[in-house]
Amino acid sequence: MQRRKFLVSTLAVSTFATQATPHNRLAPQKPFTVKAGDARFGVHTPYRGVNANDVKISGKDTNGQLAVFEYVGTEKVGPVLHVHHDQDEIFSIVDGEYLFQVGDEKFIVKAGDTVFAPVVYRTPGFNYRNEANRCIWCSLRDSWKISS
Repeated sequence: MQRRKFLVSTLAVSTFATQATPHNRLAPQKPFTVKAGDARFGVHTPYRGVNANDVKISGKDTNGQLAVFEYVGTEKVGPVLHVHHDQDEIFSIVDGEYLFQVGDEKFIVKAGDTVFAPVVYRTPGFNYRNEANRCIWCSLRDSWKISS
């Protein structure tokens, strides 16, 4: 009976401890920097083979909770409308001017502006309104799929 009581209490405590600790938290990582013009793991990922779309913080760094990219547009191409079922996206415009469409909403955004594209919207299609453009964009939650 003592053994059974010990096993039951041990299982209960370990179950409670598992639930009390966020399952998406990683062991502390070492800080790092990614220099201007560099990509997180040294691999550049040009969008459509043209515009830089480099990973700065990978889903591997955050257990899939966040990925951060730097997009540098030199040609007027952008993604078509598409749907993310698992990720919100945030775009912070650094240089240039963009025409974004999120769902049925259209936004003209410039340097200093931010666009939020919630999960399950048709997100975002965007085009440039001038030649030199740069934005930082983040994917939140389940970011393994796009930054691994």
